Amino acid sequence: MRALTITQPWASLLARGDKRVENRTWAPPEELVGEQVALHASREFDQFDRYLIRRRYGIAIEQADCPLGAVVAVGRLTDVLRESQDPWFMGPYGWVFTDITRIDPVPCRGARRLWTLPPDVLLRVERGLRSNAARKVSESRAI
Repeated sequence: MRALTITQPWASLLARGDKRVENRTWAPPEELVGEQVALHASREFDQFDRYLIRRRYGIAIEQADCPLGAVVAVGRLTDVLRESQDPWFMGPYGWVFTDITRIDPVPCRGARRLWTLPPDVLLRVERGLRSNAARKVSESRAI
């Protein structure tokens, strides 16, 4: 399974289902659209982004609620936007995730761009998806 590392608190907003569009400067490979992607929280928490999220979107998120250095959810990449009225879209590419399932954090090292989960981490993520602890937070729906 491919993974995408996302700075906190953005990763937790995706995992919670508050946010469905992840902004990137690059498009994903076409073959990834329709596939599940592991959403990995980076080891960094950006305090300014936390402030921005509170001011712009009215969402309070605490650092203590944001795991660092772990896979926190799995979502299906269903679309890539170049423009949108969605308040989360900032571009130039908006990766749209649906069918997001939050899991108990699986610690692992992340990487830049897309990367492949190591076999031991993949096994733990798949176990997390099957467990009672997994929580589906979004359904497939158009933006």
